[in-house]
Amino acid sequence: MIKRLLAVSLSFVCVCAAEVAAGAYAGKWNSDQQSGDLHFTLTKATDGSWTGEAGFTNDQGEVAAKVKSVKVDGDELEIVITFDDGGAPMHAALKGKRTSDKIDGTYTAMSEDGTKAGEGTWSVKPVAK
Repeated sequence: MIKRLLAVSLSFVCVCAAEVAAGAYAGKWNSDQQSGDLHFTLTKATDGSWTGEAGFTNDQGEVAAKVKSVKVDGDELEIVITFDDGGAPMHAALKGKRTSDKIDGTYTAMSEDGTKAGEGTWSVKPVAK
């Protein structure tokens, strides 16, 4: 009986440890043409809704982004950000999955009219407080 209880307890801890948590994250993004730093902060409200702040760097420097939406479902994360790319309004959809101590994912960037502008991968880890 004790072995079963221990096995159930350990499996519960492993499932919970992989969930996306509120907090600050930092890492890198990559595409065929360039790469840079990526950072965002996720906040969970008492009603269960999520918000965030984000930014990234490209070959031109730091790009301020506005988080349009955040969806967290266990270990899966979806963020939509908007930003300005040399005067052109853009948005990017980032989708990722938490594994162990990091979140890995893909992104698709589009212009305001929905034309795909780029795609690639990203990976972030929680920032130590």
